[in-house]
Amino acid sequence: MATEKSETSMNFSADQFQLLLMQQQKQMEAQLKLIESLTQQLNLQTTESVSHEIPSSAAEMLANSITELNYDPETGRTFEAWFKRWEDVFRTDFSFQDDAWKVRLLVRKLGTTE
Repeated sequence: MATEKSETSMNFSADQFQLLLMQQQKQMEAQLKLIESLTQQLNLQTTESVSHEIPSSAAEMLANSITELNYDPETGRTFEAWFKRWEDVFRTDFSFQDDAWKVRLLVRKLGTTE
């Protein structure tokens, strides 16, 4: 009788173990699908951001082409006029750059008398 009880317990444990393995396999498959989905989304985002960015050397070349602002309100050389001329470059061509980079560029382009 003790033998029957231990065999039943072993069979039950084996069944429980099999059920546990099946549950783990389903969870791992679900996690794999999630990882694949997230990887695809990340690849799409990376591809989109790379396609819109200007290489940093090209961005620097473009930044170097921006003239200095030499403030002279009598001749119409104001920040507003200067920025109006270069606004599209800042908003479009440098859209991938963070604001701190843009501010540093603006400060760099202020004439020495400003």
